[in-house]
Amino acid sequence: MSDIKWIKLSTNMHDDEKMKLVDAMPERDTIHYLWIRLLIQAGKTNANGLIYLNENIPYTDEMLSTIFSRPLASIRLALKVLSDFQMIEIAENNVIRIVNWERHQNVEGMDRVRDQNRKRVQNYREKKKQLEAVVNESEETSVEIEEHSCAESKEYSIEVTNDMCDITKKSCNVTDDKSNVTVTVQNKRENKNKIKNENNKDREIKKEDDINSKSIELAKYCELIAGIPNVLNLGALKLAIGVHGQEYVKMAIDIALKANKPNMTYIDGILKNWRREGYPDDKEVKKNVNRSYGKNSNPDKNKFAGFKPKEPRSLTGEQRKKAEESLI
Repeated sequence: MSDIKWIKLSTNMHDDEKMKLVDAMPERDTIHYLWIRLLIQAGKTNANGLIYLNENIPYTDEMLSTIFSRPLASIRLALKVLSDFQMIEIAENNVIRIVNWERHQNVEGMDRVRDQNRKRVQNYREKKKQLEAVVNESEETSVEIEEHSCAESKEYSIEVTNDMCDITKKSCNVTDDKSNVTVTVQNKRENKNKIKNENNKDREIKKEDDINSKSIELAKYCELIAGIPNVLNLGALKLAIGVHGQEYVKMAIDIALKANKPNMTYIDGILKNWRREGYPDDKEVKKNVNRSYGKNSNPDKNKFAGFKPKEPRSLTGEQRKKAEESLI
């Protein structure tokens, strides 16, 4: 990405025949909005009218829907109209290009900014290499200084009995060496902290990209099963994955689909309950999804616990005979 702060727009842009045809369409506001946003995005990318996240990752329809805060179906319709009118071109690798970008923009100025950014990145990489070389050199120097200090200490201990003046001078030299060692160690720590901060930034960027791809994957999964386009909000889905993880969010989506409530409010409610009461394992969730009881249909296993029937009374022959006579 470059540091382009503005692009050129023609004041009679809406007098063009293509724009008048767009005005006659039902989704004209979305198409106009998407066209302006694509022009701005091409200026940010600063690659002669090409639009992509980076050189290896093009923008998908789902990503544009999230960035521009518009429904996925509207984004796809607007892209098709702009492509049919030859206002944009979509390559096989999904990279979007603004047609006739060079005719309407200050390409020379943009090239100048791109060259400045390239030089800045090159200088940054060279400084990083120099910093790593300084760190390695500092480590080697500190080891040599420590060995030199040990050798001098032995020499000083031997000469103590011979000349006290020489011992005083050499102790001053040892103090100077120790000061140099302290400065070297401090510089080494500062350099390591700088490298550590840069690595942390790289990890955060990778983590954010990973969450974006996972949210898009789960959104497509829910859309495929529910049969409803753009059923989940990607922003809320990203927050849920960042807090609970992709595995538990997918479990909650499965339960929501089973209950015919594929929306983020219901899914967030499930995740909040799990976070408060403890997250389940995969087997337990599948069991609850496949089997459910009504309000009063849960069998009470302890209802007859402890109950024993009475044993029948045994009678003698005489007692049985009297009982039969009394019945007759």
